[in-house]
Amino acid sequence: MSNKDRNTAGKKPRGHGRPFAKGPDPRRNMYGQRNKAAVRAAKQIRDRLVQEGKKFVTYTVDTPAGKVKLKAKNIDLLAKRIWREAIEGDASFVQIVLDRTEGKVTQPVDNTVTGTVTFVMPRPTKPEGGK
Repeated sequence: MSNKDRNTAGKKPRGHGRPFAKGPDPRRNMYGQRNKAAVRAAKQIRDRLVQEGKKFVTYTVDTPAGKVKLKAKNIDLLAKRIWREAIEGDASFVQIVLDRTEGKVTQPVDNTVTGTVTFVMPRPTKPEGGK
């Protein structure tokens, strides 16, 4: 029996370059974190924030004619507050509005190399029993 036969005995052959089966595979990291508790907690926080954003609340606004009761979603109130702070000149809120509406500005990356660069490649070896 050759070494190749001993190494693959009892194992399923995989296709070339296909270490994972199609579909769900417990060995694959699909969520960007290895800690399942952290992934679960982040999902719960996101879900709760979305729930709170969808809730309707009643709030009172002072107008020249007197107090007026209005009803709106929390997410709408948050958006109005961000816009109001940006219009009043708060630079951090201006940045938030611009990032969300126009997209973040691309940050330049300096990848210049000073000095010399040396690439070292090993010499190919002769196969055993070859010329």
